[in-house]
Amino acid sequence: MFAPRSSFLIAAIAVLALIAAEVDADKSARSVRQLKGGKSTKNPKSPKSGKGSAPTPTPAPTIGHAPGRRLLNSVEQNRDLTLQHLVGRFNEEGSVRSFVDSLGYEVDLKSGTGEKENVLSKKDCEGLMSLIDHGSYSNIDVPNMYDIQMTIDESDVVSVIGKDKFISLLDFHREVIGAAIPLQTIIIRHMRGIENNDAFLDYHADQNNSKNGTYSTVIVSLNDNSSVKEGGELYYLREDGPVLARRDQGKAFAHSYNVLHGVAPPVGDRFTLILHFDHELKLEDVGGRKLTEEMKREFGSNHVVL
Repeated sequence: MFAPRSSFLIAAIAVLALIAAEVDADKSARSVRQLKGGKSTKNPKSPKSGKGSAPTPTPAPTIGHAPGRRLLNSVEQNRDLTLQHLVGRFNEEGSVRSFVDSLGYEVDLKSGTGEKENVLSKKDCEGLMSLIDHGSYSNIDVPNMYDIQMTIDESDVVSVIGKDKFISLLDFHREVIGAAIPLQTIIIRHMRGIENNDAFLDYHADQNNSKNGTYSTVIVSLNDNSSVKEGGELYYLREDGPVLARRDQGKAFAHSYNVLHGVAPPVGDRFTLILHFDHELKLEDVGGRKLTEEMKREFGSNHVVL
């Protein structure tokens, strides 16, 4: 006669445990500090490749993926586990150092980042977003998430925002990194996730390896927060845990090649302008070459589907 009550109590306890886990994950995300950028204190040279690598979540299947592009990942196809993976797992003392040690290469946990408000106007941002030909992807069956990465060149950007604002992006990069590094690649990225999307970019540094170069990066948020219903936050991993880099339309972030960063699963649309600067090249080596034009011809548009 007590079986129904026992079943009810067990079910109630399970529900309460699930709610508590979601609350803890939400508290972890909301308690994360916000970025306070600083100039890199390290000599911006190519780092030495380390041995070994940390276990990584399952990468998404890809279509037309260009070499050197970061893939989306998932953690057991569970959004709560993904958020825990990005933020909550670093609550314990020593967890950041343990993770860094598992990577096998040196990273900067103290400096090498910066942010700047209102680098681009709303009109500038809308113009850059319009460069993506979404019609090319209208026939793609996307169950959860898609990620369009369109490679453009310097002339494409200048035609929209003007030369002065483009130069200001290069100047911002030089201020944060502490040196003039050749600009190699310009990408407009559109990440779209449906409700309960769990696709994310895991923490990584843009170190050199067999597939990627050694890049410092400028990121500009192109759409306002009304388009991102949930998630999509940029996090930097520092000595005492993750730091939130709060997105605003037209706001720019810069980070060195040895700074760990990741992106939470977005629900809604997340548009970003990305500039990669190649630390394996010197300005005098580039000469009159138009690196962004070369990269545009080689890669063009591609998309990642999860």
